Amino acid sequence: MSSQKRPARTNVKDASASSLRKSMTQRRHRLTAQIRKNKKSQQIQLKRRHVSSVSTLSTPISTSETPKAPDECLQQLIASPSIFTLSSLQTSLASSKQPASLPLNDLSSQQADQFLHVLTGFLSINNEETCILHSLRILTNLAAMECLDSYYTRSTSWCSFILASDIPSGLAASLSSPKGESVLEQACWVIGNIAGDSQHCRDRLISLGFIPKLIASLRQCTTDASVKVRRNIYWALSNMARGNSTALPFVQGGLSSSDLLSELKRDVTDDRLNEWDVRKELYCLITFLTGKEDEVADILLNDEVLTILSGHFSYVTNYILEKRDRGTLFQSVIPLIRIFGNLATMAGGKYVPGLIAVGANTIVQTLAIWLQVHKPCGETITIANEATWVIGALLCDVGYADHPSTTVACPILFPVLCNVLLVGTFTLEWKREVLNAIWNALAAPPGSAGEETLYTRDELLLRIYKTKGMIRALVGLCTCMDVDAIRPAVNIIDAFHRRIGRHDDSAARILEEAECLHALEHICDAASTSASYGGGTDWSTAGHSGGMDYCAEMAANLIDDFYGDEEVDWDIGGSSKEFEFGVKEPVPVFDFTDQNATSSTTHNSLKDPMLGQQSSGRGRGRGRGRVLPSWMLNKV
Repeated sequence: MSSQKRPARTNVKDASASSLRKSMTQRRHRLTAQIRKNKKSQQIQLKRRHVSSVSTLSTPISTSETPKAPDECLQQLIASPSIFTLSSLQTSLASSKQPASLPLNDLSSQQADQFLHVLTGFLSINNEETCILHSLRILTNLAAMECLDSYYTRSTSWCSFILASDIPSGLAASLSSPKGESVLEQACWVIGNIAGDSQHCRDRLISLGFIPKLIASLRQCTTDASVKVRRNIYWALSNMARGNSTALPFVQGGLSSSDLLSELKRDVTDDRLNEWDVRKELYCLITFLTGKEDEVADILLNDEVLTILSGHFSYVTNYILEKRDRGTLFQSVIPLIRIFGNLATMAGGKYVPGLIAVGANTIVQTLAIWLQVHKPCGETITIANEATWVIGALLCDVGYADHPSTTVACPILFPVLCNVLLVGTFTLEWKREVLNAIWNALAAPPGSAGEETLYTRDELLLRIYKTKGMIRALVGLCTCMDVDAIRPAVNIIDAFHRRIGRHDDSAARILEEAECLHALEHICDAASTSASYGGGTDWSTAGHSGGMDYCAEMAANLIDDFYGDEEVDWDIGGSSKEFEFGVKEPVPVFDFTDQNATSSTTHNSLKDPMLGQQSSGRGRGRGRGRVLPSWMLNKV
């Protein structure tokens, strides 16, 4: 054996840890980039649709002939415009498997201008229907292409280039063309693809007046045979509504509740899934429009529309759960839920009584069904998450004696919310939404004084306390790493400590045996370990009032008040005026319904050290404190 001395192994552990951290950082960066790309691809898939068609020419194409590339067909079309070269390019683009088979960046400015000029000529209504259809199908595929660098740079896309040419005038003429429904269908397809490209393209289409043109074309489609045209019109309109800050152009363009009713009243059966495709696009359009101004909902949604939508929601839910369908009807559920959620969060709860009462409580009963699905899969839990958000908005007004939220919604929805927390296999994301919905019911209604609704909320709190396993479930969620789940959980535990003592003499022992002290200490430790450099005065981990520091402050107060060495009276706050759920005076109170309101406190030291403002003790409120729900703020 060789007697050569082995090198000393020094700092091996440190080197390995450093290398591991470096590799994990690189992996995280790669995964983050991939997530962004996948998200963009999903958005593109929702916005754009490729055309796959076969050449309609009578001349047969030899199977041994190698298909021509799109760029070669483009050169032939520019050099010799004819129906044959046009058809060749259309077939080449439709059969290409490349996501960007004809990039705009690969063409010179002169070639691109000549190409669009040729297409504009073929779009003339004086040409045959075949020429117009080929031109529209080429434009559909061009608009469906994504510029390879458009996600990271500002490279010009085909959609922007098309809008800067004379093509829009040809598209407008195609919407009223007498050539037939095929031309109208394809023209709407092109418009939908362009609207799905960017906000700039949507604004440009709206400024060119395409909304009233599409609505006028929609009113001409009165037969059941026009299902594809109606689907494309609703899809194009929903893409134009996507991401816009206002829905007024649609109302000003002539869209009314009668237009919605004419579609919603069509007879649809299980074997006519094409009609459900139309309804799915209509639901998406209504979702985007109801997420904007309140007056738009007043114009578009009357009692008849809401009754029909609630019936559709019940029918689709039963169909999916009975037949385990994952097709078009399954894709219609979330848009319907979001319509109800938008209505529940707008106008200070104006539509909540109507949502609860419509169709003999159909919406409330169907929402409860989604929270009681036996062995839900990932897709079902996703729908349940959306349904839970709507439930939380419907329970905001619990506490008022004669309000439907108290008398109808709460008895149906509150028990099923509690049952979700008792199942250990459900996701943390779902339980987080459930916790916030429960706390919406327990906290004082937005804009109200806590004293007038305290009795009803005390009863709900006692029901949670007496439910077997609920205390353990809440304590377990206090040790998770999600501050949005910790905040409502610690608020409920705080209410247990400060209110239950008057109903149960053994409350102190039960809460201590449930390891509440350990959970509260964990919250304090988590806030300490996550403190930012510089004492946490310049950085915020939560980004708003009611973050981890607020949770730690409440946990520290509970430890000092109930787990100290001195004797503790568990029935503090003998007068209801001294208590508001989740708020131990002098913890401040903030009303989400008035974003200009200022919070008040009797102790200045309880200000949030991260943000320099008062902490939040109220529930999430309607739409996370905004008129619009959080998902509607993610613009495409």
